[in-house]
Amino acid sequence: MFYKTKAGKVPAETFLDECPDSVDIRINAVLKAVSESPPPRFSGGGMWEAMHGDMAGYYEVRVRAGKDLFSLFVCWTIMVQG
Repeated sequence: MFYKTKAGKVPAETFLDECPDSVDIRINAVLKAVSESPPPRFSGGGMWEAMHGDMAGYYEVRVRAGKDLFSLFVCWTIMVQG
């Protein structure tokens, strides 16, 4: 689930829509893998990195396509239903 603004916009989806299809697919594959084995258990092999310092608690999905590096920053939260 991506963040949605009060105006109903979803910045992550806008970003992914503007990425090459191969990058969109790879970023979504990383997010799916993380959701099935959430941090800190997930080891992303350079495609999923924990941020440090002021950005502690955030993660970065990194996908390289040619000379371009695409990054999506993620704030991982656990949703509890009850």
